Amino acid sequence: MGISSMKTFILCLLIVGMVALNEGVEAGGTSINPGVLDPCLKPGGPHPGCSGPRGSNGEPIGKYLADPIEPWLDGTLSGNGFLYDPKWGGLVTQQGSTDRGADFGFGVYNDHHYHLGYFVYGISVLAKIDRAWGSKYKPQAYSLAADFINIGNRSNSNYLRLRCFDLYKLHSWAGGLTEFGDGRDQESTSEAVNAYYSAALMGLAYENFWFF
Repeated sequence: MGISSMKTFILCLLIVGMVALNEGVEAGGTSINPGVLDPCLKPGGPHPGCSGPRGSNGEPIGKYLADPIEPWLDGTLSGNGFLYDPKWGGLVTQQGSTDRGADFGFGVYNDHHYHLGYFVYGISVLAKIDRAWGSKYKPQAYSLAADFINIGNRSNSNYLRLRCFDLYKLHSWAGGLTEFGDGRDQESTSEAVNAYYSAALMGLAYENFWFF
């Protein structure tokens, strides 16, 4: 599964993840029970066939989301995976390390906050609903976030400070080591917002607001 497929998969779970991370939803001062959105969360459980939040195929969300993410974090994904690049202080993909056009130019640091934001979001959901899983993959989770949101924390000294965010312009750039005809490029502000939002969710999920 390439980065593009991972993005599509996790995007489809964003709404489900929001329910998992925000169990109490209020509208106009009236609490909306999560059971309205997921029958397995109705009061009076456990309900037959329910074992936590569930995906579209009936599996618990934890397993449904963890199955495609874990190979990336374990380094067991066939044909691809994350590698640390000491030259530029960041993560690249196995395919991107040998082909600058692979994974949308991930190997030359294009669109890092876009793509990693999806991973960070999915990991944050899993860490929230399964603390044991979150603890197991905490180092990998922090590394993915540090690649694009590191602000100089000594524990993240292996990663470049604020790789994508421009403190002068006060927005991110998508371009990495490549040169674009119209500048460094920031064509998807929604994905940039998602990246930083996901990093904030990771802080909430791990109850650590200074991890970056």
